Amino acid sequence: MTKSRISLIIVSILFVLVFIFSSSFAGGMPRVSADAPVEVDAGPATLPINPIGGEMVFDNTPRFYFSQAATHTDTMKYRIDVWNFNKNTLVYSFKGKPTCVLSKCWFDPTTTLKYVDITETKGLYYWVVQAKTGDDWSLPSDKAYFKVMTPGFDSAFTALGKWLPIKGTWSIVDPGYLLTQTKPDKFLSVLYKHQVTKGYKFEVRMKRKGEFGKGNYVIVNGYPYNGTGNILDSGWDDGYMIGYSNLGYWFVKKRLNGAETQLIPNTNEITPAVVPYKWNRITVFVRDSFIYVWINEQYLGKAYDENLPPQGWVGIGADDSNPIASPLYVDWAELEYVDDLPYPMGEPGQ
Repeated sequence: MTKSRISLIIVSILFVLVFIFSSSFAGGMPRVSADAPVEVDAGPATLPINPIGGEMVFDNTPRFYFSQAATHTDTMKYRIDVWNFNKNTLVYSFKGKPTCVLSKCWFDPTTTLKYVDITETKGLYYWVVQAKTGDDWSLPSDKAYFKVMTPGFDSAFTALGKWLPIKGTWSIVDPGYLLTQTKPDKFLSVLYKHQVTKGYKFEVRMKRKGEFGKGNYVIVNGYPYNGTGNILDSGWDDGYMIGYSNLGYWFVKKRLNGAETQLIPNTNEITPAVVPYKWNRITVFVRDSFIYVWINEQYLGKAYDENLPPQGWVGIGADDSNPIASPLYVDWAELEYVDDLPYPMGEPGQ
């Protein structure tokens, strides 16, 4: 396991667990500014309800729910402060009269938050809430932690946008394709910068010219680091590679500490679903401990790994053995969270 992978796991664990001890810090938060409202030592008058406990939200302008103060009136004001977890800096404050139903109130701030991304410095937050009791503000509540995840994406490749080259030259060409020219014995790949979590469909339409035996891949739940902990060389020290070749072979491979193991099929297997040298659509559905695979809507099979990590990054890649130019074109890539299988399973290979 790489240093960076270990670091990411430690940060995630700390982020999830730290809220347990947050009560010891209530009231000890630095003042927002010199003219911030004076707080009275009356204890928190209101408490966060949602999001809390390291919860993932899939909206970068989330709604914040909190409890009514015991002395609540229709004219009472509340205030929330949202903080960057990594930097412990204030992102924004929002105050006013909330919407309330029964004992629950909420705010809908419009300030945009950042998604968790490859820098590991964005997307992790905590918030506190206060109520104005009389002329003064109550003490802030305990900190409530949450992380903001991308709700998905739809890349038509009119620009690289949020795609980050890991190795090789990746460019946009007319009429709107992502292109790389592969090299012998090299694995070239590109990564979508925002982290994703299980329960998604990842679909990519691609075609490969020239090379017939080597693979064209999508990568799921990956960690794009090498042994030095940097995004260098081929990257993807850990992850799952789902691919096909123009010969019709298909495969799901697991990378762990840079070493590859083929999960399925057990032996090399050709599928008629692949259209050699033409456009092919790879569809991957990641749920629980399973990775389901379709090519051109034809079900090929599912791989099981009890150690499939809950989060990671997705990417696109290709390798080569041919010294002749072997371009990979990508027409589009989409990711969305879904509850059900995107296509029928049927019998594998049917």
